[in-house]
Amino acid sequence: GIRFPFSYIWESKNMTPEIMNAVMKYSVDNISGKVLAQFSHWCINRTFSEYNVFKRKKNPYIYTDHMYKIITPVYMLAGTHDKLVCDNVIYESAYKSVSSPDKTFRTFKGFGHIDICVGIRAPQIIYPSLLSWLTKHENGQTKTSLP
Repeated sequence: GIRFPFSYIWESKNMTPEIMNAVMKYSVDNISGKVLAQFSHWCINRTFSEYNVFKRKKNPYIYTDHMYKIITPVYMLAGTHDKLVCDNVIYESAYKSVSSPDKTFRTFKGFGHIDICVGIRAPQIIYPSLLSWLTKHENGQTKTSLP
């Protein structure tokens, strides 16, 4: 049979069998058909957009066409091994489009799409970066950072 290429959703060296099982059990266990259809639509059409399940002739709302409307502080992160949404795509299509004067983009080497959140190295590498950014913003201290 055909096996799903899990290397598209995580970097295996950052995962354990226990984490993989938890991700599969708790993150995809209860996905509605409409959400799964939208995700599939993104992958097939290579666009981050609304998916009109019942109104297929209606032009979908393209989220990336409206990123410029975001003016709140933004911290975008990506992994160099993310094969679903590559770091250069996030940078070009999302980060550069955001209008916020306070935005930060950071690429983390050796991380994929899921393990950047829950992988075994995330607590030591990703979480401190997030905490640092949030701490700088909790007291109204802001800065604009370019890659």
